[in-house]
Amino acid sequence: WLADSLSNSGRLSMTQTRKLMQTVGAVGPALCLLYLALAHQESGGFQMGEAVALLTATLSIGGFQSAGFASNHQDISSRYASVLFGITNALSSLMGTFSVYATGLILDATNSWSLVFEGVAVVYLLGAVGFLALASSEQQFE
Repeated sequence: WLADSLSNSGRLSMTQTRKLMQTVGAVGPALCLLYLALAHQESGGFQMGEAVALLTATLSIGGFQSAGFASNHQDISSRYASVLFGITNALSSLMGTFSVYATGLILDATNSWSLVFEGVAVVYLLGAVGFLALASSEQQFE
């Protein structure tokens, strides 16, 4: 709804709207995870409810990415959007599989969830930077 309102009103172009939604959906969760990691290191941890609230915020704010990269496939090629989405979804599934293994290695070596959260935050931030630098909603394929 927000993305449609911004682009349909002419306040932002479609590319600007996609980049804004992706940035909110990536930087917001990264900030939540960094706060969770750093506060845990400095103060000895959160109460369970606070940690759950931060993780819930991380996942909820990440939903903005649906109006960012996830919708961009349709913008760049309405004809091949399903193929493009399938390719990106397959690659993200492979990375998700790898991240479970990497998380286990990190936890075994350091016993630190903070390090895991920091690593995920870095991935979110790199994704945001990459999308801001390279993304366009201009049609690329017929």
